[in-house]
Amino acid sequence: MVVILAGGGDENSSKKVDSFFLSLVKGEKQVLYLPIAMSQKEHSYTDCLLWISSVFKGYDFRITMWVEIKNKSWKEINSFDAISN
Repeated sequence: MVVILAGGGDENSSKKVDSFFLSLVKGEKQVLYLPIAMSQKEHSYTDCLLWISSVFKGYDFRITMWVEIKNKSWKEINSFDAISN
């Protein structure tokens, strides 16, 4: 398992880490997106999903967003090929 921790930022400042992430996630993959570190006062969850979708536009994987993991099982989490925050 590979863990990549990113501190956020705009599309340009995260380009290197995004490229590395994309090099690991190839083909028809399922990516779990957890925007739970983002303040809802600054950006709605919908805004977050639109942002990550634009960053990874054109890549062949599906992004699923969860805003809470409290009631999720390990089996559900483990069904994804990658997790992004």
